[in-house]
Amino acid sequence: MRSGYANERSRDRFYEIDLLRFIAALSVVFFHYGFHGYLKHKTDMPYLYFAQVAKYGYFAIYLFFIISGFVILKTAMSSSARGFVISRVVRLYPAFWVSCSVTSIISILAGDSRYHVSLLQYAINMTMFSGFFDNIHYIDGVYWTLTIEIKFYGLVLVVLILNQIHKAKELLGLWLVLNVLWSIFHYGEIISLNGFAPLFIAGGMFYLIRTEGFSVYKIIIIAMCYLLSLKGAYRQCLGMANDYRYDFSGIVVVIIISVFFVMFLLITMRCTTSLFSKRWLIPGAITYPLYLIHQNAGLMIVNLGYQHINAHIIMVCILTTMLLAAYIIHNKVEKPLSKRMKTLLNRLLRVRESTCHDNWQRHP
Repeated sequence: MRSGYANERSRDRFYEIDLLRFIAALSVVFFHYGFHGYLKHKTDMPYLYFAQVAKYGYFAIYLFFIISGFVILKTAMSSSARGFVISRVVRLYPAFWVSCSVTSIISILAGDSRYHVSLLQYAINMTMFSGFFDNIHYIDGVYWTLTIEIKFYGLVLVVLILNQIHKAKELLGLWLVLNVLWSIFHYGEIISLNGFAPLFIAGGMFYLIRTEGFSVYKIIIIAMCYLLSLKGAYRQCLGMANDYRYDFSGIVVVIIISVFFVMFLLITMRCTTSLFSKRWLIPGAITYPLYLIHQNAGLMIVNLGYQHINAHIIMVCILTTMLLAAYIIHNKVEKPLSKRMKTLLNRLLRVRESTCHDNWQRHP
C-alpha cells in the first residue's frame, strides 16, 4: 500500500461527506414539506410551488446509504466488535430518543388523529426496533431507513465477531453476488436490505478505493452496484408515480443516481480537496437530528398555523425552526449524552468481561 493511501487511515473525518449529508437531508426535508406531506394527507396546507423538484428529494436516501457504506466500513476497519456496537449505540440513540419523544409530545398536544401515538407504540419505537414488528407503526415515517441501517450494522457486526473485516474487499464482492441472486430468485431479505444493499456495497468499495487505490475488481463491483441501483431506483420511480398519481421522470432519476456515484468517484480520486473544510462539520453534525425531527413534528406545526399565516412565511419559519431544533438536539443532548453513554457502556462491558473471565477460571 502506498503511503498516500495509508495516510487516509489516519484521517478522522471526510468533511466533504459532511456537506453531502447535509444536502441529502435538506433534499428529504423539501420532499416531505413540498410534495409528500400534502399528497399523502399529512398536512392540510397545499404547498406544491416547487413540487416538480421536491418530488425527487426522496432519492437522497440513496446517497445516505452510499455514505453509510463508506463511513461504516471506515469505522469497522479500526474497531473491535464491542467498539463497533458502542460507537453505533452512542451515535444513534441520544438524538433518536429526543426526536421520538418530541414528536410524540407534539402529537398529543396537536390532537391530530393522523399522528396518534399509543404508549406501546412509543415504548417499542424508543428501542429503534419497531420496524421488526408487523403491527407496530413508526412514530415518524422516516424511521424506516433506520431499520435498514440496523440490518446493515448487524451484518458488519457478524463480520467483526468472526474477525474477518480484513477480507472486506472479498466479502463485499460475495455480498454483491448474493444480491444478484436475490434480484433473480427473491430470497434472503436480510441480504438485500430491502433492495438497497448495492448502495452500501458501493460505499464500502469506494472507501477501499480511497484507502488502497483502484483495481479492476473494485471498478467492476462498483459498476455492478451502479447498474443494480439504477434498476432499483427506476422501479421505485414507477412505483411512486403510481402511488402519488404524479409524473416522475425515469431519466431524471437515472441522472440523480449517476451524480451520486460520480461524486463518490471524485472523492476517491481526491478531486474534492476544495470542499475539504471544517466549515461543513456543523451542517454534517446536525444532519441526523434534522432528519429525525423534521417530518411529523414539522407538518403538525404547519397544520396548526396554516389557516392564519401566509404559506411562504410558514415554510420559512418551519425550516428555520427545524434547523434550530436539530442544532439544539446535537449540542445540548447528542454530544454530552453520547460521551456519558460511551463511558458507561465501556465500563459495563469491561465489568462483564472481567466477571466472565473470573467465572471461567473458577469453573473451566
